[in-house]
Amino acid sequence: MEKNFAYLKAIEGFAQYWHQENADAQPVCNTPRKHPYRSVFACDRDRVMYCSAFRRLSSKTQIFNSQTGDNLRTRLTHTLEVAQIARTIACQLGLDEELTEAIALGHDVGHTPFGHVGERTINLFSNGGDKRQKADGLAIKPTYRGFKHNLQSVRVLVEYSENVKFSNFMLFGVGEHSRRYWKNPEDVVFYKPYENYCSYQNETRCVPAWSFEAYLVKWADEVAQRHHDIEDAYLQKIMSVPDIIAKLEPLSNGIQDKESNRKFERLKEEAGKIVDKAQQNSFAHTLSSFLVDSYVTILIEEFQNILNYFSNTYDIHSEEDFQNKYLEIPVEEVREKMELKDTEIYKIDKKLGKSLKYSILDSYEVQRMDGKGAYTIRKLIRAYLSNPQQLPNEYVNRFIKIEIDRSLDADERKNFRSKLKKAIGEDYTQNISSWKDYQCREALRAITNDDEMFCSVYSELARTVFDYIAGMTDSYATTQKIELY
Repeated sequence: MEKNFAYLKAIEGFAQYWHQENADAQPVCNTPRKHPYRSVFACDRDRVMYCSAFRRLSSKTQIFNSQTGDNLRTRLTHTLEVAQIARTIACQLGLDEELTEAIALGHDVGHTPFGHVGERTINLFSNGGDKRQKADGLAIKPTYRGFKHNLQSVRVLVEYSENVKFSNFMLFGVGEHSRRYWKNPEDVVFYKPYENYCSYQNETRCVPAWSFEAYLVKWADEVAQRHHDIEDAYLQKIMSVPDIIAKLEPLSNGIQDKESNRKFERLKEEAGKIVDKAQQNSFAHTLSSFLVDSYVTILIEEFQNILNYFSNTYDIHSEEDFQNKYLEIPVEEVREKMELKDTEIYKIDKKLGKSLKYSILDSYEVQRMDGKGAYTIRKLIRAYLSNPQQLPNEYVNRFIKIEIDRSLDADERKNFRSKLKKAIGEDYTQNISSWKDYQCREALRAITNDDEMFCSVYSELARTVFDYIAGMTDSYATTQKIELY
């Protein structure tokens, strides 16, 4: 296949890093330093692989609880499969494979324990708590509401990644891999400041740091979910073989690729011969191979058509052309085209996704796991908000040194520190950044004992608690719940 968009590596010239010099400063952009043998996006990829949030994905639920079985997918194995699928497509299209892989590896680092039910539970609390239990109501400021795992991934990479920086293109792709809000943009208003980190800015303009690679990863994420959700449900005996074959028939019928059609025929043949464990595993492997091959083959063709469209529409025929025209191409047009809404694969995928929701996500087994996960997270939120001294030093220190200061203007900060000084009885309020653990805990105790101070920074405390819980693994969250209660 003709790789007529290989020159899209030109986007590296628009790559920037962002940082805040102090609590009052606006984010400042820096051009990344050139590494002697790695591109900006190769550095992004390597940095995310070495951050602790990435490692914790190994014990986070994908669909089935990570402790349910040894062979089931975790959030980490899902991430690796997304990276493999996305890089295959990028290679065939001549897109930037290193940017593609960086986005794929980082896309879920902000995901909660227990899968999407954890995300929904924290979002519910951030917007006032569980309405079925009035005691859960939280006095959170409107600007601190909302929780979305893809936007939380951007926050994690900006705020919690061992003090390393990621490029604007990588962060944009991470934030864009899933819907950016629940019902409207205002329901995740807390994350609005992070849009700067996902943008390109020069003297005159600030635009989203969009890339075709970002939307490629978004589709790769869907493909990975489809194949491993079916395979895991099959291995867990939630979906039967005839049910799987019936659900995949429309996909097979919509493919014009002979090799994929042969795999589907082989899949049906194997379906009638399963009598032992080896044949069961062989069927699962053929199932995944068919699904991934089918989707990838179709997506390569559809994306190639889109790249040709932009090449012709904006008269782009060289790397220099793309650099000159990049800022003229609206991200809304790229997003709309890359969603593939007018294509057959979009219709087939939506139908398959809806069918799998009924068969897998709404199943008795998954609903029991979701219920337990949501209960655990609710209990943890209540525990830490009722007694924040139970938070580890890292999060207590962050709350006192960063989150409070960031939320106050100069006059508010002066007034708050004056009250804190009076409550503590010692001059701890100078050089807060150098405070030791015990000083931060003493300040936290003074704040929680003073209703006025506590109410004024309750939202900042809640977000700190949400960050801590969202970063937990399944097993750690379960253990903490047992220890706290």
